Amino acid sequence: RAKKLWTPLSMMQSICDELGIDRQRSAVACQDSIIEALALENRPLFIDEADYVVESAAMVEAIRDIHDMSMVPVILIGMKNFAKKIKRFPQFDNRVMQWVEFAHCDMEDARKIVSAMSDKVEIADDLLEALVAESKGEVRRIVVGLYQIEIYAVNNDKKTLSLKEFKGQFHLGHAGV
Repeated sequence: RAKKLWTPLSMMQSICDELGIDRQRSAVACQDSIIEALALENRPLFIDEADYVVESAAMVEAIRDIHDMSMVPVILIGMKNFAKKIKRFPQFDNRVMQWVEFAHCDMEDARKIVSAMSDKVEIADDLLEALVAESKGEVRRIVVGLYQIEIYAVNNDKKTLSLKEFKGQFHLGHAGV
């Protein structure tokens, strides 16, 4: 996960940490170790919150070098308008093989999240529909809501829970809610 205060060196050292390789004292030495490790393992590099990376031409170019020299996929995960931010770096932008934009969750997506996450309580469709609506389909908020539903169910010894039974209130981080 990228960080706001990253420099090229701290970015390289963080990637070294994630790969389980020794940190070097210079960005160049770290980058060489990263390239070698990724190429040997044929392992892709994922960077979440990549909006922070594209704020720095030096970090973008460092990632481009890692991609070009290791020949492994680099997957950058950014927020809204991320594609527009990348366009500032044509040599980087023209290496993008695929753009994937995530849409808001619908009920089908929410059911998949529930089946993957929640084994403590069976959540009725009306409660899940209310959560999807209240969260505006945002995955992170749905996960927070599911956690709150589970806590309520466990604290009230419920194995199944409907909207009528759920007396808790979703606290999903919306202003004024």
